[in-house]
Amino acid sequence: MMCLTKKRRSQVEIVGLLIIVLMISFILIFALRSYLKKPDDTLLVFKKENLASSLLSSILRTTTDCNNNEQDMKDLLINCAKWRESPSIRTICDNGQDSCKFFSTKAEMMLNETLNEWKMSYELIIIPPTGDFLSKDTWLIHIEGGNSTGIYTGNTATQPLPMGSSDRLEMMFCIGGCGFD
Repeated sequence: MMCLTKKRRSQVEIVGLLIIVLMISFILIFALRSYLKKPDDTLLVFKKENLASSLLSSILRTTTDCNNNEQDMKDLLINCAKWRESPSIRTICDNGQDSCKFFSTKAEMMLNETLNEWKMSYELIIIPPTGDFLSKDTWLIHIEGGNSTGIYTGNTATQPLPMGSSDRLEMMFCIGGCGFD
């Protein structure tokens, strides 16, 4: 009788070990499967689609050292558009550049420091309220650069920028170029 109890206990122990081995095997299979699984592209696609918009927003919110009063790039851009109509309100920065030149220089530097590193080309076009994207001579600011050997192209963000009253600037920022040759 004792031999039978030991035999059953041994069988129960073997079944227990078998269950543990199976559980470890399943865990390893799932871990290996998730490790080898191609990453979900949803986040990557979201980042790519929002890169142009995010960069444009970042440029506009950046504070500058123009006249030591920490003006936002957005304020300089609005001044740039307004002083073309009313030269008396023209902002001249400490370095002698007007608001248009200062904005262009600073924005180009910011874009080159990021997108050149990532090997992407870009184009930023800003038109005044009376301008047209299809007519280059109406563009207020045009900046392009970067390395055209980038991994992807075609990401575009357009954004209106209110200037007071009913006027607004239109901005188009394209990664990979806007195609207005």
